[in-house]
Amino acid sequence: MLQSLLLTLTSLLTGLPPEPREETFTIIVQREKTNDGLVTGQLTVNGTKVGTCYENDTKKIPAGTYNGVLRTKSGKNFVQGPGGKMGNSGDFLVEVGGVDKRTDILFHPGNKKEHSAGCILCGPVTKDDKDNSIAPEALKKMRIAFYGTDTPNATPDKKIVIIVRDAK
Repeated sequence: MLQSLLLTLTSLLTGLPPEPREETFTIIVQREKTNDGLVTGQLTVNGTKVGTCYENDTKKIPAGTYNGVLRTKSGKNFVQGPGGKMGNSGDFLVEVGGVDKRTDILFHPGNKKEHSAGCILCGPVTKDDKDNSIAPEALKKMRIAFYGTDTPNATPDKKIVIIVRDAK
């Protein structure tokens, strides 16, 4: 609040518009338990729980803090669009960056260890009445939290931070 007031005051005194501030979009993966090679945990976005997540215990990424990258293309129907519709292109697919020379570590649908080669799974897809694949609730909530709406007309300038925590 005080920082916002200072920016406004500086803008008024200088006659220049305030410099834009980059927002942070924080995703927390809190691992809770492991059963038969499947890690189950909670997914939180900006302090709000959005659902359960799953990982393959033998292929999971190390606990730590990572930068996220927003992608709009995928060869496996992992990109989400309005209404949670999944496809090869869309406006929302988060990749975990900087993971020990690994790439394509994604937040995508699935709930079994064989669905992941290191990715963070957010539950199974469902089908709508037109047989379209629809994202699990956790992914839909994540996308809406990022854009602020289900039908965005622009991509916000947000730094994506991913925090992965081991079970307590």
